[in-house]
Order: sequence, then structure tokens, then C-alpha cells
Amino acid sequence: MKEYLLRLRIARGQTGYRASVANGDSVLVSVDKDYPTETDAAVAVLEHLAARHSFGEVHFEAGQQP
Repeated sequence: MKEYLLRLRIARGQTGYRASVANGDSVLVSVDKDYPTETDAAVAVLEHLAARHSFGEVHFEAGQQP
């Protein structure tokens, strides 16, 4: 099984969270009742990217910015 490390940057705008990863891919997650916080948005983004790039199973660990 391959493992991928993605550095995820999340910025909150007026309409949603814009997330981008190191390979240049980005995703916009709308702010709504399902994604009220940055953590919720991050999980949604990781699941979306995993599906888009066939990463398979996603494990999410919150961490501090370097």
C-alpha cells in the first residue's frame, strides 16, 4: 500500500473554504451545515481528493502548521 502525505492549506472566504494541496490541485468546499468548521471542511476536501486521485482510504490527523 502506498502512502501519500498531503500538505493541506485551507482559507475561508465568503462562500466557502478553498483548499489546496502541494501538487497544485485545489477544491472549494461550500460553507453550510455540513461543513461549519475548518476541520469539517478539511475532512471533506481530503475525501474528495482521495476519490479524485484514487488514493483509497484516507486517514486524517489534525496537526499544527510548521
